[in-house]
This record gives sequence, C-alpha cells and structure tokens, in this order.
Amino acid sequence: MIECTNSIEIRRPISTVAFYTANPDRATSWYKNIQRVTWLTPRPVQVGTKVEFEAQFMRRKMRYTYVITHYVPKKELIMEATDGPFPMRTTYQWQAISPEITRMTLTNTGGNFKYFKRWMTAAMNRANQKDLKKLKQILEAHL
Repeated sequence: MIECTNSIEIRRPISTVAFYTANPDRATSWYKNIQRVTWLTPRPVQVGTKVEFEAQFMRRKMRYTYVITHYVPKKELIMEATDGPFPMRTTYQWQAISPEITRMTLTNTGGNFKYFKRWMTAAMNRANQKDLKKLKQILEAHL
C-alpha cells in the first residue's frame, strides 16, 4: 500500500477552495489525468454519493467509481474507489491559514504495488503536485 500526501497554499478563502474542489464536475479542470466524470447518484455531494471517473494514468485508460464516505464542508472530504484497477482512498482537507489563504491537502492511500511501490509513490506524488499547482493557478487567476 502507498500513501501520497501533498499540500499547497492558495490565495483564496476556504469557502472558495472547498466549494470548487468538492465538486466532481470540476475535477477535469485541475486533474490532468481525469478526462470524464459521470454522476451515478443525484447531486449534490454528500455521504453515499457515487461518481465514476474516467482517467488516463501511465498511458493506461481506466475507469473507477468513487463513493463519498465522509464529508464535512470546508473541512474534509473522503472518497473511496469501490471498483477499478486498484483500491484507493482520496482525501481532501482544507485549512484556513488566514481569511484569504487556504491550505489544500490531497492524500491518496491504497493500491497493491508490491514490486513497484517506490516508483508508483514517486509518480503519484509528481502527478498530485502538478494537479495542485494547476488548481492554484485556476483559483488565483482572477485576483
């Protein structure tokens, strides 16, 4: 099992950052590898919501379904892949550094990469860092 945790500070209030990132429809704008999002249950996001993501990672197309297992608005969202190429838990945490600065932390835990653990951890960390930088760029674009 691997665990990748990455954080970034964004010059936007916590309400803005959390509202943007907790909406699966926006995932394609800031996650490079996510190409399509399909809601399997009605909106809005809440515990029990199911969303299918279509992604490309390491030149492989994959589909997986995430279920929201924990959600506290403006604090934390946890979703777990219930199917797909490997089990994964993704956690978003939001922390107000000041009224206008938010720390967004993205953690991915899971997978069974016995022989490729070190390589896969490094690849996921690189991807997460790029995605968070893209998110920062989007949210700070209109300052």
